Amino acid sequence: MRLLLPLFAITGLLLSPLPGQGTKDDYERAFSLKALTDNKVFRTDIQANWLPDGKQLWYRVETGPGAHEFVLVDVVPGVRTVVADLAGLPRAPALQSAKLRIKIGPTRRTGPASLLTIVNQLDEAVEAFWVDPEGKHQSYGRIAPGAEAVQNTFAGHQWAVKDLSGKLLAGLPAAPGSQRLEINGPPLPDEEEEDGAEDRDEPGRPHRGPVSPDKKYRITLKDHNLFLKSEEMAEALALTTDGTAENAYRDEVAWAPDSTALVAT
Repeated sequence: MRLLLPLFAITGLLLSPLPGQGTKDDYERAFSLKALTDNKVFRTDIQANWLPDGKQLWYRVETGPGAHEFVLVDVVPGVRTVVADLAGLPRAPALQSAKLRIKIGPTRRTGPASLLTIVNQLDEAVEAFWVDPEGKHQSYGRIAPGAEAVQNTFAGHQWAVKDLSGKLLAGLPAAPGSQRLEINGPPLPDEEEEDGAEDRDEPGRPHRGPVSPDKKYRITLKDHNLFLKSEEMAEALALTTDGTAENAYRDEVAWAPDSTALVAT
């Protein structure tokens, strides 16, 4: 199913569920399905990653055995562009250590591929660390003054930057896509408030779920289709009409940061 509305970009795909009960032969056939379809079925899943302006999104899609591509979508004109790697995607605005509070813990989630560039703007060397699932800091090398290091990682993986005395300068989870972290000073104290300071649990992580980021809209399901509802709307607005029991939409949608668009699968 594919449908483009002025404010919402929607695409849906859902495999019909297997029966809850069956014979021994039914279960054997079900268990053999993965082996029969491995490396034969591709382009079956889209995880939308919105850029901060809410006008572009990108996703990674499997194109064949061991092969993939990245697709950048300009939502308003409906233009789709294939890019070779993460470096070809637009970069989100740079994060600065002096405007961040340290939010760090063990790596608990492995999301889509991510490219983290750490830029050392200080007059002394710093050191980058990956925080493993046990909370241990694994060194990924020093970064000289004025230099930068590019690290292939995954969204949700935790990273820390320290000075050579071991003092934390930055700590955050990697975001989907291409991200730039500038080390330009010590982080904000926990108790300090500053207008415009970036204070996000996971920068760039897509907002998924039935409720929009601004809390003004809610997606509901009726007869396997998506409907949009808000307090200002007298009736829910049907966003799709082609959903069926065998090919239904889901309400776990990916919202644009400004709540003006969404992707449903």
